[in-house]
Amino acid sequence: MKYKISRTAQKLLTELNNSKCSAATFEIIKNLITDGNDFDCYKINVFRVAEQSGISRAEAIQGFLYAARLGIMDLNWDIHCPSCKGIPVFHKHLMGLQQKAHCALCEIDWQLDFSDQVEVTFTVNPNIRKIDYKCWSELDFQGKMQFLDAILEREKRRFTVGCCIYGGKTTKAAGDFLPGEYIFHLPSFLENSGTITVLDELSPSVQKVSLTFNKKSEPDQKNLILKQGRVEFSVKAEFEGMNGFLILPRKPVHNFVSASYITGLQDFKDLFAGEFLREDVSFAVKSITLMFTDIKGSTAMYERLGDSAAYSLVQKHFDVMTEIIKEYNGGIVKTIGDAVMASFSVNAEAVAAALKIQKEFWRLNQENKLQDVEVKIGLHRGPAITVTSNRSLDFFGRTVNIAARVQSKSSEHEILISGAVYEDETIRPLLKRQKCKIKHRDEELKGIASRFRVYSVQQAKNAEH
Repeated sequence: MKYKISRTAQKLLTELNNSKCSAATFEIIKNLITDGNDFDCYKINVFRVAEQSGISRAEAIQGFLYAARLGIMDLNWDIHCPSCKGIPVFHKHLMGLQQKAHCALCEIDWQLDFSDQVEVTFTVNPNIRKIDYKCWSELDFQGKMQFLDAILEREKRRFTVGCCIYGGKTTKAAGDFLPGEYIFHLPSFLENSGTITVLDELSPSVQKVSLTFNKKSEPDQKNLILKQGRVEFSVKAEFEGMNGFLILPRKPVHNFVSASYITGLQDFKDLFAGEFLREDVSFAVKSITLMFTDIKGSTAMYERLGDSAAYSLVQKHFDVMTEIIKEYNGGIVKTIGDAVMASFSVNAEAVAAALKIQKEFWRLNQENKLQDVEVKIGLHRGPAITVTSNRSLDFFGRTVNIAARVQSKSSEHEILISGAVYEDETIRPLLKRQKCKIKHRDEELKGIASRFRVYSVQQAKNAEH
């Protein structure tokens, strides 16, 4: 059944079509509103939509962010329970996030992970189209199970095994296992979880496993080694009442628009400048690539050109860097005088952006458009803490300090990267394609006890991108 669009909705869609939203993404959004069922329009995972439609994630995210800015979509910050994978709560704004979360179904509290447990989804705004779909918190137990089943099926995140087990009984369950690591647990007792290692060897027959959970909900086996193929479980429960028995792969979910990813995008920073964390809240980010840049000889430039002309050049320099960083799915964290701090979720995109920044400044100087403004660039990757500083999201911690120190040791003729960046398996092929020369050296970084290995990346000025 086709949903009739109101005049207000049509006006907003026209505005979206005239924005930076791509034509392909616009058609996806319009078709969801007019042809999708209520579930299609609820908690939309943009990465899934991009994959199904054959467009890039960056293109899709940009369009949906513009749709949210116009009020066509509502942006949701969904909290995922680490146990049942349900959504016990969601927030409309970053300000609503707290460091701890609670799942009433699993009866657990936990410290929230900004990368793995806060997903950003989009729901059609009720002024555009009313959605008759209840949230997790409004459902009874059976409703929660159906909700979970539907969400996990749609997003291809189903448990390898998932069933209810009952005190005093033995329950049968089965699943098909590929090689890799898995975790099994009862939702209310994550501390009692066990591991399953599945070997890269096909089992000639169905494998049978017996597990018993005692009165304290502890399994009699915590480490299982199996072969690839079908596995049948007999799960005996000696505790009272009912619980779940869940098995899932121990690996990150790749079609997951995390809070750490989207808050690092320049489009998000530009369109949602008013979105930031509460002052008393901070979150750990497991891995982020940080870029620091600075202008070589900026003091001398101000002396040579005068304040007004030099300031104008610095602003042009910021504009060039912002566009390239945005192109490679990064975002400007802040500017410090003439310096820039930027973040990237993907290591290779950070390195590619650095290469293009350097190349673009060479080109502009050759055309005499930036009067010999040259940049020094340093990159480092690692964990960080994200907080609100000066009413915007910022990063703090050792990774930030090292990234800044690496940049301080760089020259305008190189891009200086840490081992944590260089040793990523995607980086060397990228640098090889760009015909870069790589040299390593050990530097003394202020505040770092031992000498620090860095890699000097030098590209030819006529390298292509």
